[in-house]
Amino acid sequence: MKDTESRVAEIAESIYKAMESNPYNTIGGLYSENFGALLFLHYYADFTKEEKYKLLAEDVLDKLLSQLESNLTGFSYSSGYAGILYLFHFLQEKKFIGLDMSDFEETIESYLIMHARNCMRVNDFDYLHGSLGVALYFLKRNPNHPFLSEFIEFLYHTAEKDSLNHTVKWKTPYGWPEREYGYHLSLSHGMTSIVLFLCRLLKSELFKASNDCLTMLEGCMNYILSQEIDHTQYGSCFPSTSLERDHTPAPSRVAWCFGDLGIAWALWQYK
Repeated sequence: MKDTESRVAEIAESIYKAMESNPYNTIGGLYSENFGALLFLHYYADFTKEEKYKLLAEDVLDKLLSQLESNLTGFSYSSGYAGILYLFHFLQEKKFIGLDMSDFEETIESYLIMHARNCMRVNDFDYLHGSLGVALYFLKRNPNHPFLSEFIEFLYHTAEKDSLNHTVKWKTPYGWPEREYGYHLSLSHGMTSIVLFLCRLLKSELFKASNDCLTMLEGCMNYILSQEIDHTQYGSCFPSTSLERDHTPAPSRVAWCFGDLGIAWALWQYK
């Protein structure tokens, strides 16, 4: 059996060959192949110190930037500007790139806020496709931005607070094309993403003394823990949706977007 490093080297070479021949006709969003490959190439170049991966990463970035304004129209974290701009700030923090996007970001922020507010009107806090992804971008770029405070206040006032059980929860829409409201626990579309967002907020100097954020974090974590099921019977520790919806829970799959892996990560950050 090949060791991990050899297997990763195979993957890297496969990505290298694919990206060399990629015409970049479409750039998609953060979760598309091009931006995922960009992140991987920078990390792998840093790990191996091989120049060819660094040069390809720089070429990929240049080509994606040249098409960014004309080819992308989405706002979301998964497929729009919020996720891509977040990635650029992340790469800058790691000192992989040097890129000044301030002028472009100033022109696009009103667009992001408009769509985030549209999502907030229907309680759409979806991390991948809704308002939470936009808030995450602003937390990365500028925690002093007024929209972030607006989003936190909205999150607090739409939360269902149970003082007797010390829980906090949110009912959010999920599903396509039909949108069904429910108490979703998942990282990708539910309350686990809110826990992780609040954990980041409370690590920020600006919000670390926020009682509202702490109330939401502790209450939401209490609610998620109250949904634990018998893993010996169901095959997972938590269902994908709340027991309030499915009184006979189905086991959640082992994936970062639904189920135990995302909740485990939230517990790790919460502790």
